[in-house]
Amino acid sequence: MRRVALLCTLIACSRSELDVPNDDAEVEASARDVIDAAAADVDPLEQCSGSRDVLYFDLVGSGIGYIAQTVRVTNLDATWTMIGFSDVDLYISTGGADYWFEVLTSGTSHLTPGTYDDDSTNGPWPSLAMNGIACSIGNGKLHIDAVAYPDGGNQVSSVLLWFDGQCSQDFKIHGCVRYEVSP
Repeated sequence: MRRVALLCTLIACSRSELDVPNDDAEVEASARDVIDAAAADVDPLEQCSGSRDVLYFDLVGSGIGYIAQTVRVTNLDATWTMIGFSDVDLYISTGGADYWFEVLTSGTSHLTPGTYDDDSTNGPWPSLAMNGIACSIGNGKLHIDAVAYPDGGNQVSSVLLWFDGQCSQDFKIHGCVRYEVSP
């Protein structure tokens, strides 16, 4: 690259001949491609191991409404409450930040293991709120690795899942949730 740059300096090459991004949007798109490639090589459930309850997500992008961040909250540093409006309806409070993670379902069907695209009209889909700012995760996938219901219950007693999608046009999000009812 240095030889090409030196040669271009001598003969006045353009930025495109150097394969240098022309503006901030190209730099950001290039950075997103690197992040996406790195994320593709990682087990999506890796961040949800090691604790009884884990909420992990990585929010990448820039724009209005959200803050790019990586969050990992466990039962050791937060209070976890199953609220009860849907099969998975978790309220997680750290004392400084609040998160509400919900898996929305259509109809009365229980969650079952499998992978669901967001264009599935009858499948479940995740929603996350961060300190009151909602993120209805779209343009991606929800994978339910394991789920269990108590006898006759409508709320899960345990669940392990991962998700990958977008909060808005400007923000990509991926993460996982592990939850088990306290003994």
